[in-house]
Amino acid sequence: MRRGFALCLLLGLAGPAWGDAASNARLEEIKEAIALSRSRIESFASREEGLLEAFEASDRAAALLSRDLERARREHRQSRTRHAEARAELERLDGKSKVLKTAMSRRAVSLYKSGELGPVRALFSAGDLREFLTRSHSLRALLDHDGDLLVRFAEQARALRDTQEKLQSAAAQRDRAVVDLESRSRELRHERAAKRSLLARLRTDRDQERVALRELEAAAQRLEEKLERLDRDPSPSPSTGFARMRGKLRWPVDGSIIRSFGRVVDQEFRTAIFRKGVDFEAEAGTRVRSVAAGDVRFAGWFRGYGNTVIVDHGDRYFTVFAHLERIDAELGETVAEGDRLGTVGETGSLSGPLLYFEIRRGAQAQDPAEWLRAGLKR
Repeated sequence: MRRGFALCLLLGLAGPAWGDAASNARLEEIKEAIALSRSRIESFASREEGLLEAFEASDRAAALLSRDLERARREHRQSRTRHAEARAELERLDGKSKVLKTAMSRRAVSLYKSGELGPVRALFSAGDLREFLTRSHSLRALLDHDGDLLVRFAEQARALRDTQEKLQSAAAQRDRAVVDLESRSRELRHERAAKRSLLARLRTDRDQERVALRELEAAAQRLEEKLERLDRDPSPSPSTGFARMRGKLRWPVDGSIIRSFGRVVDQEFRTAIFRKGVDFEAEAGTRVRSVAAGDVRFAGWFRGYGNTVIVDHGDRYFTVFAHLERIDAELGETVAEGDRLGTVGETGSLSGPLLYFEIRRGAQAQDPAEWLRAGLKR
């Protein structure tokens, strides 16, 4: 399986050529992240390294690929737009060029019929000086018109050539964008497949399963310690009246609670655990929002929880949002109720895309079900 996975990655990364330093740096970062992920997964399989290290490397690689996939999608849309605009411009110029060609053809026929001495005869057949001057003026205007036709035709020809080159360039960019998009999509599928394979292996190996549970317990303890440090901060966030919101909080995501707070038997790992938060089932990419006003005290990667945001609501109340695909809040930012914090993902998750959510008073975990509005998710 590992040999096939490595081959697919190498084929995927051999995709489009990157033209600038930023693109090359981004590609190198992705290559390094995938190589580290592969190495950590192989080390875990050989019992040389822990589950969370392997998951962290895999999730970080997937996060980089997800961001690059979004970039590739944007560039694909932009390249298609540029191609369509160039084609429309080419058609417009081609139409104007045809009109000029028709006008020039008519003038050529007229000149041919009049012969080389036609203008001279027209001038000297005038009955008097006044008529001679009038004909001379008309002939000069006609010559100016013919000269203008030639200039405009030359300009149209140049514009047509330039637009044809733009169209070819836009078509090449569009084709490269398609290859890039397909490459990134393929790489992300491979990375997520590697994580699923890792989970499948974990569930069939009791020894590794026990090690994984101990690692997850240690991660939960580190989160507890993090919240305790935030609770002891000498500059706490101002009160937002969070305590009065019991039973009135908006839901952090549009989804259903699939794992409750408290002592539960984990069917996946066949063991009793005490859960200090709840899991919301929601599709990857679903918006995650703040349940109340507060200050963002943590926004980043937390081992065992993936992309995580912690909001301080004052009076020692905190909310925790974990397993995010993307973080949209910044450390130190003040958020209002309903503000976007990120999107649902599966970073650090053993169960696919979901949102892990906690409410804390200091280090004491609260049951979110007692705080959220009954039956109201928005």
